[in-house]
Amino acid sequence: MDSDITLSSNPEDYGLPFEGWYGSQKDACEKALNLDPGRILIVQAPTGTGKSGLPALVSYFRPYTSALTHSRDLQSQYATTLPMFAVIWGQDHYPCANPEHIADFKAEYGKNFTPTRGDCPFRKVGDCDYVSDCEYEIAKGIAMSARAKVLNYHYGFYSRWWRKCTQDLFLDEAHRLPVVLSDLISIDLRKGLRDRYALPDFPLARGGAPFMLKQAQDWSDRAAHHLLPFTKSKDIKVKKRAERLKGSLSALAQTLQESEEAEWYVESRPGEGFLCKPVVPGAFASSLLIPQARSIVLMSATIGDPSVLANELGIEDYEFVTYPHIFPEENRPVLFYKSAPRLRYRSGDKDYEKQVELIKGILKEHKGEKGIIHTASWSHAKRLAKALSREGRDIFVPEPRERVRSIERFKHSELGTVAISPSWKEGLDMTDDLARFCIIAKIPFLSLADPIVALRLKRRGGRAWYDWTASLAVVQGAGRIVRHPEDYGVTHIVDGYWPRVAKRAPAWFEWQTI
Repeated sequence: MDSDITLSSNPEDYGLPFEGWYGSQKDACEKALNLDPGRILIVQAPTGTGKSGLPALVSYFRPYTSALTHSRDLQSQYATTLPMFAVIWGQDHYPCANPEHIADFKAEYGKNFTPTRGDCPFRKVGDCDYVSDCEYEIAKGIAMSARAKVLNYHYGFYSRWWRKCTQDLFLDEAHRLPVVLSDLISIDLRKGLRDRYALPDFPLARGGAPFMLKQAQDWSDRAAHHLLPFTKSKDIKVKKRAERLKGSLSALAQTLQESEEAEWYVESRPGEGFLCKPVVPGAFASSLLIPQARSIVLMSATIGDPSVLANELGIEDYEFVTYPHIFPEENRPVLFYKSAPRLRYRSGDKDYEKQVELIKGILKEHKGEKGIIHTASWSHAKRLAKALSREGRDIFVPEPRERVRSIERFKHSELGTVAISPSWKEGLDMTDDLARFCIIAKIPFLSLADPIVALRLKRRGGRAWYDWTASLAVVQGAGRIVRHPEDYGVTHIVDGYWPRVAKRAPAWFEWQTI
């Protein structure tokens, strides 16, 4: 910009529904607003900083701002708290408006089934006589002309229209972007799907060598061609599913043809399954980090080492800014126990017994309080539950397939209850007395048995990436128990590997050694 803009002390001057700026929010907004064209800014701002205010503020000065989120919950939060945002969901969230199609659909699949925009039989939306009543097209039209719009990563990846009406681009929950992007690009087919469409048998391939990639490319090309008759089926569901799968396979075949050596990993066996996944997703980041954007801002509470995120996304030049936590440090202490054993898959009984003794002491300190013990596996969770069951606490290991029910059970349990799980590090809001402490029983490293992890470790920055993913998982786990400035809770780390990965954690995640 020709000259930097300095914001006033009142965010309401810019249409923001805040009586005042939150912590470092004003400074972050000014940095995003004054970002030079073509630049990428990475912002690390903890929970409560008001990161969603950044795209809202920029949209006041430069309309056609787009925000992308990983979770639909955050997408809803944008739309409900910031009135300038138009929200657009995937097509399957909008009911069909064509009564003739609805009648045909119900006759085919039963009266309890109602078609959505995703089941639309018309190739061109203008072919439908009821397009003016289509809720999806109405929402899309509003979003196209809105000052700001919010989408989720999945919808943004598969849609194209929003890119043409985007000036500044914001990607929230950016620490998730490498994994999300990799999953969106990947193909993972099971035998059942192959049988459903009578696809050619999967090839025999494993690895990232050029020969393996050629095998995957040839099969994807043949399978996409084989799906052509299904895309003309009179069965609406078969037709739509076949179109989506054909599009994915065709895109994969084209991408593999253009890929460099060892860029992908293939694992395929006849009669079993077909997996093709990029080792590093950076080469494909432009599908969401759209080049036509004036500027791009990646935001998260847990960026940690920004160089790792940038490397994963193929970003060579960027600016980085980090802000302190607005929750008082004394309300969220993090304690690392120096005597804690380094746990790995070859650890013996002595290491686990040593850790159990540490945890017993911690539980005595938190007598009468609820807490969570984060493990890295279900076997570790069950092992701890068995060893701690005689401590006079109500200890339970949630059922892996009953996450929601287990969480509700914990929320309504008596004070003093302790949950032990490897899957409660994200997505939980255990505010106030719902949880006053958590214990990190194992640094959650990615499994070395995963061949893609093993390949990634051998590439540039592999070790930094490996430690980075583990450190952010620890930070996420600790974040379940302190949810507002007046809340408080203690995080205890009882795995000796923490100091190694701690340098990849966010600067605001202060900790001390016991």
